[in-house]
Amino acid sequence: MAKRTTPSRSIVEIILNIRYQLQRKGQNSGKNLLRQFQVADTDSSGFLERQELEELFMRSGIFLSKIEVNYLLHHFDSNC
Repeated sequence: MAKRTTPSRSIVEIILNIRYQLQRKGQNSGKNLLRQFQVADTDSSGFLERQELEELFMRSGIFLSKIEVNYLLHHFDSNC
């Protein structure tokens, strides 16, 4: 059986899901998101590596599959 490489949801649906999960937790302020990004950027590169992004989502209580995380990275990161 071939391994699935694209998520069952579109990029828009994934982003809306992240926004919904953040709003449910009361984490919809830009300052809070920036602070979480800075904490997640463990190597202070100004960018999030895959593992840093996955840990940020986990700590924030945002539940995405690895396929969805990969899809986000490939969609927004020109280096992927």
